[in-house]
Amino acid sequence: MLRNLDTYRDGALKVDELLPEIENLNIIDDMAVITLTMKLNGKFNDVPFEANYRYIRFWKKFGDGIKLVGGSGIAIF
Repeated sequence: MLRNLDTYRDGALKVDELLPEIENLNIIDDMAVITLTMKLNGKFNDVPFEANYRYIRFWKKFGDGIKLVGGSGIAIF
């Protein structure tokens, strides 16, 4: 996960537009499972891009707050 954040920190990835659309949200006990699509556009190493992605994320409630515990993403066409 740190590598993903490094692309933002070093300026390689610049997001100009981020449009999420939630598909489904399920709460099961202390877990939340969300699926969503996201339209992104911006620049990667100064090269413009536009792409659509589908994500799934797993969030869990702990004593000190809610934390991301898993997930995946894939480009969709």
